Amino acid sequence: CHQAGVTNAVATLGTAMTEEHVRFLRRFAEKVVIVYDSDKAGQDAAERSISRFLAEDLDLRILNVPSGKDPADYLEEHSAEDFYKLTATAGEAWEYKLQSILKRVSITTIAGRQQVLNQMVEFLAASQGIAGSIREDMILRNVCGRVQVDERMARQQLKDLRGQTQKRGFVRRDAERQPVEFRPRVENALERAEREVLEIILTCPETIDVIRHHIGADDFENVRHQRLLDLCIDVWKEDGDLPELGRLIIAAESDSDLLSLINAIVDSAEEKGIFRLMTDQPTGHEQGGAKAPPHLERVLGPILERREKRLNLVSKQFLAQAAPSASKLDDDTKDALRRLYNFRQSQMGHPSELK
Repeated sequence: CHQAGVTNAVATLGTAMTEEHVRFLRRFAEKVVIVYDSDKAGQDAAERSISRFLAEDLDLRILNVPSGKDPADYLEEHSAEDFYKLTATAGEAWEYKLQSILKRVSITTIAGRQQVLNQMVEFLAASQGIAGSIREDMILRNVCGRVQVDERMARQQLKDLRGQTQKRGFVRRDAERQPVEFRPRVENALERAEREVLEIILTCPETIDVIRHHIGADDFENVRHQRLLDLCIDVWKEDGDLPELGRLIIAAESDSDLLSLINAIVDSAEEKGIFRLMTDQPTGHEQGGAKAPPHLERVLGPILERREKRLNLVSKQFLAQAAPSASKLDDDTKDALRRLYNFRQSQMGHPSELK
């Protein structure tokens, strides 16, 4: 699509559209047009995606490319302008859902009408983003008119179904999904510091140069945090790009765990006001050729202290294993002594270092 001039298009990596993908898209657009392949697999994928988008209250449209072609085939024969005109004709998602049901179920019988209504009510119950909205009201009214059922009964059915799902403690997004109770693990103080470092990177990507001079992924305790910091550094070092949100999403590809973490980090950074904390204060002192803002220095403090304690422990263990009768210290022993001395000096508040 991009080669053909359609630059506001993103791939869904096959048909693996997840809730995290939708939440990311919502950060960049209020209206989304899904253009899957015209074969059965593509159409089924489009139908599965609908409730995920409506759960986030996105204006979702579904486009069927004419003559059963996929988007690439269409763009080989038509211009980008033609494609944009085609997307303007894309129908609303609920209409696509209704039409797909009507292809399978006849409404010439009472049982058929009830079946269509049941499926559409389940669809609306799963679309939490439009619950109680005028949009939901208009959709339900249209559906009832099309299948010729009583609107009041349909509204009561929707209300009852929502009540049942709330009692079970989960929201049905797909018919096959089972309720899962999720209890997030409580992070310790050091993990919270690691998380805030990541919040700073995703809010102020230019700080990656400063941060990498102070710490690496090995200094993190949480494995997920390690993976995300590694990704940020790789994007900056290998590609020469700042680890901005859009670039990280591309680099993470289909890794749903990383995408979920990125999304959570962005949300928590906004809640804490990380951008304000980083920009309201003057730049701190210079270390390793890079200046660290005061807030970043405070966040890095516990992580750097833990690293020094680990190095101190390693030095002690090494010295304990060194031969006491050795007449001459080798380089490794000297290095261990130097680390131990510098650690003790820093603990006592003395800035001098043993060279």
